[in-house]
Amino acid sequence: MASPAWLTTALCLSVGGALACSCADPLSPCQQAGRSPLIFSGTVTNIRKDGVQFVRMKVDRTYKGALPAEVELSDDGACNGPDLQLGRQYLMYTERLPTGAIPARGCTRSRAIEDAAEDLAFLDEYAKGKTVTQISGTVRYRPDDSSAHPERRTPLPRVRVALTDRSRRYFAETDAKGLYLFTGLPAGVYRLEVESPGFRMDGGSRTLELAPNACSTGDVLMKDDRRLRGVVRNEDGSPARGAPVELALAEPYPEPWRNPVLFSTTDNQGRYLIDNVPPGDYYLGININGAPSRMFPYPTLYYPSGRSRSQALRLELPSGPVAETYDLMAPAPLPIVVLRARIFMPDGAPAPNSSIRVEDLASDNRVEAGPDAAADETGRAVLELCEGVRYQVYAVMDLPDRMLFSAPAEITATRDAVERIFVVGRTSDEFRELSRRLKESGKSR
Repeated sequence: MASPAWLTTALCLSVGGALACSCADPLSPCQQAGRSPLIFSGTVTNIRKDGVQFVRMKVDRTYKGALPAEVELSDDGACNGPDLQLGRQYLMYTERLPTGAIPARGCTRSRAIEDAAEDLAFLDEYAKGKTVTQISGTVRYRPDDSSAHPERRTPLPRVRVALTDRSRRYFAETDAKGLYLFTGLPAGVYRLEVESPGFRMDGGSRTLELAPNACSTGDVLMKDDRRLRGVVRNEDGSPARGAPVELALAEPYPEPWRNPVLFSTTDNQGRYLIDNVPPGDYYLGININGAPSRMFPYPTLYYPSGRSRSQALRLELPSGPVAETYDLMAPAPLPIVVLRARIFMPDGAPAPNSSIRVEDLASDNRVEAGPDAAADETGRAVLELCEGVRYQVYAVMDLPDRMLFSAPAEITATRDAVERIFVVGRTSDEFRELSRRLKESGKSR
């Protein structure tokens, strides 16, 4: 449901216990006519207070919408609008709310009739159906670091703007001030897009609704186009579908949890897209931060074709637009091995509400081990892991007030692996210490 026209551009603030509103820059008469369902001129005939002030007006002329000879407007004094006074005439832009009430205030062009010459000249033509339907706006550039500094948003001249409805596509070009204008458009719903090499729309394409004989506004902010793309293929040249492509900082932050890793999964044509890449030096590849799993069973590959970071090409991505293409050849997927496990309590009984968790021993990342990693009523669980990969595997039992763990075990997934037994009963502190020792031992080998 669309927001009420009178609330569209209002920001309400509490000031000394009362509400006040701050409105954005005023719309043009044409733009306001497109947003306001009710437009009329009227004379105030009565004012009464019943908690909220109610203003009765004789309708002198209706420009838009259906109104009786007299209407009553609710005036709560909470937002911008004319101070309605008995016996005076006003031009009102408003609407009928779902409750039936017609608000007297809001961020509109409502005003005393003596101040409405520009509006009345337009509305005379509007009521006759003689106005030109139009969509206009500005296209400006917003640097990545200037979201809080509107003054740094610079107009973009000679940028192509496109409008698309169900049947046609219209084009315009911004002028030296970044302004564009479409006139003579049929009423309807349009998709607004701006095309400019090196830039892209902040928030993507927009939808604008255009009423008959009215105007709509579509101001656009552009930002630097910073994305990497490419195609991942298998060794036989076919598209690698569902391959995990990652972009990781070449010089990571001291705190591992702050290290940004940008991620994309290839589509059915093997294509990937990594968007909004901050400036910096990166390594690109497949499973360079994640671990091989049943979902992504690929061994690690660094761009262009290395299996370790020492063989990787370091990508330097400076400030400004970045639109680079890097194609990859995916390594052969690893076979999936089924491993079986049983989880017990210290007394030998099957552990209820328990499951097996798996982490890649090299990266410390959690691995998705399949839908049957949660144990059944007999404590049995089934894991689906990549053959030849070293994992840390442990059991967890979820109790109402705490969690119990088993001792972690190092497991290399092989086809001849026997069923593994896990006994839960360790506290979280005990588990963390055992896990740390296991990982240090594993990484030293």
